[in-house]
Amino acid sequence: MNIVTAAPNQAVIVSGIRGQRVIIGGCASVLWCVETYDRLYLDLMTLSVDSSQAETAKGVRISLSSTAQIKIMSGDGHKIDYDKVKLAATHFLGKKRSEIQDAVHRTMEGHQRQVIGTLTVEELYKDRASFSERVKELVDPDLLGMGFQLVSYTVTEVDDTEGYITALGEFILVILVFWLFWLFWLFWLFFVIVRMDNWYDIVFVLQEPRKPRL
Repeated sequence: MNIVTAAPNQAVIVSGIRGQRVIIGGCASVLWCVETYDRLYLDLMTLSVDSSQAETAKGVRISLSSTAQIKIMSGDGHKIDYDKVKLAATHFLGKKRSEIQDAVHRTMEGHQRQVIGTLTVEELYKDRASFSERVKELVDPDLLGMGFQLVSYTVTEVDDTEGYITALGEFILVILVFWLFWLFWLFWLFFVIVRMDNWYDIVFVLQEPRKPRL
């Protein structure tokens, strides 16, 4: 007989003659020759999800980077959900942590690229929160089916190689300068009108011939 222990952030899955057992933050006995055990890590996995040369709804190719935090669904902190841990075990028990991260990463990147294809560059650039929500809606069912949950998802960078985003920013800047220019002249005109006694003074000032210089 062998005694195995599990840390609070680990799940030890014992399988064999006595069926399957899940131990989290405790210990269990494993019978030699007729039982085996393996571990699943329940702590957060932080993934960098990069979609390079992804095509938007209008055919513009962009590169989008995001950060996702994912963990095995082990409960809400008050009650352990052993069924969810067993679900994750059926897919990933015995696999290395890097292999698990790679499988989840491919799922995240596929859905991220899919959502990019439904939006324009302007929508991605102006409303990242809406984009993040759409990615979560698509990826949640797949992760749940693997026994995982998406804890957080944040877009960190949107860029393109064709200069579209740069041109878009320059266009917005030109529009802003244009409106500031007209607001300045409207303010100046209002100031002049307030200082004048009446409209006759305005006309007089505009029509008054300049005195020749001596």
